[in-house]
Amino acid sequence: MIGKRYSELHTGYRAYRREVLETIPFMANSDRFVFDTQLILQIMKKRFGLKEIPAQAKYTEESSTVSFKTSVIYGIGSLLSLLKYLLHK
Repeated sequence: MIGKRYSELHTGYRAYRREVLETIPFMANSDRFVFDTQLILQIMKKRFGLKEIPAQAKYTEESSTVSFKTSVIYGIGSLLSLLKYLLHK
């Protein structure tokens, strides 16, 4: 829907140029999982470059358990963020 294809958005591994962090109002974003979606959309909106460097993540029962409720909240939050982005565009 945004014209990009990414393989892994949830590892939490990120590197940002200083200019991005000084420009993007990331402190206004959610403090939940949808933060990643919001930040990526803000970066795209400001037309900063976004490059994926593949990283392997290992999700196990002990290290990564997300409830159904949390997953639904994340999904709805991501869709709402995407809708705002598309409407703004």
